Amino acid sequence: IGGSGLFGTLTGFGSLCVNGRRVELEEAAPVRVDGVEAEASALAVGQVLRIETDVVDGRWSARSVAVEHAVVGPVTAREDAGFRVMGQRVLWSAGDETVPAVGDRVAVSGLVRDDGAVVASRLDAAREDGPDLVRGIASSEGDAFRIGTTPVVFEDEAGARPVGGREVVSGRWDEAGRRLVAREREAAAALPLDARAFELEAYVRADAGGGLSVGGVPIARPGATTVLRVGDRVRVRLARPRQDAALRVEAIQRVREGALVRGIDRATRPPPVVPPVPRGRAERGAPDRPPTTRPPRPPKPPPINDVRRGSPGTGRPRPPAPPSMPPPPPPPHM
Repeated sequence: IGGSGLFGTLTGFGSLCVNGRRVELEEAAPVRVDGVEAEASALAVGQVLRIETDVVDGRWSARSVAVEHAVVGPVTAREDAGFRVMGQRVLWSAGDETVPAVGDRVAVSGLVRDDGAVVASRLDAAREDGPDLVRGIASSEGDAFRIGTTPVVFEDEAGARPVGGREVVSGRWDEAGRRLVAREREAAAALPLDARAFELEAYVRADAGGGLSVGGVPIARPGATTVLRVGDRVRVRLARPRQDAALRVEAIQRVREGALVRGIDRATRPPPVVPPVPRGRAERGAPDRPPTTRPPRPPKPPPINDVRRGSPGTGRPRPPAPPSMPPPPPPPHM
């Protein structure tokens, strides 16, 4: 049975901060961006990451990191709430001055809502020589095929496979036909099939049976359907009680979407990757430091009203006390 993992938005560094977890990135862990090998310096806050992890004694470490863009391609329209990339609707809250121009090639990071729109958490310029791609829920109606809100046609028999679930298709955008001509098509399930435990950030969707699901997993937690609605953004902890059992929801936390997206500092860059650390002090994140030797502390001065310093509150020497007088002799007896 598989290990554990995380899927969600990268919100900070120090380590990789995803879904409220801190995951250490060691130098042996491979990093890929849309399936292409990359350096750790390619990571940036706002990206959506899929991380395979090991958890030992409460310490999370990454075995691999994958950056998954929601859509990569040319901007085809600008709208009041954002813009469109190859027809895919993108919601962007960083301000009109940052909305790209029509024709710009961009790579959009974000999560896909139930209605197919991408709620963007990061926007980067895309390579001119790279493929166009879109990732999301596949749907079809007659001969029309879509990923999210992007119309797709296929060059070969790849389009003849059944439609269902989350997929990623890549190819080249046909501006004249206003469609993505796809050369490759792959399943892109939010959850790995063999995961033992997984933590997922996603939007609540309505499943075919009329219930609610997250990442394709039905929400079977008692009372969960009374507090969650379709379209809510949540973080879900899933676990498999045994090898032949299905993943089950253990905990659900609603995410304040506006606060999360506004709080992302998109200018933050990752720190250098650290080598593996031995157990002990360094494992807890505290670097080893040479011992320091402090000089001896001088004796504490006496209080200001002590007789060794003088009269109370003056700082002047106290005059010497007069010599003691002997007691007077007793009177004579009469």
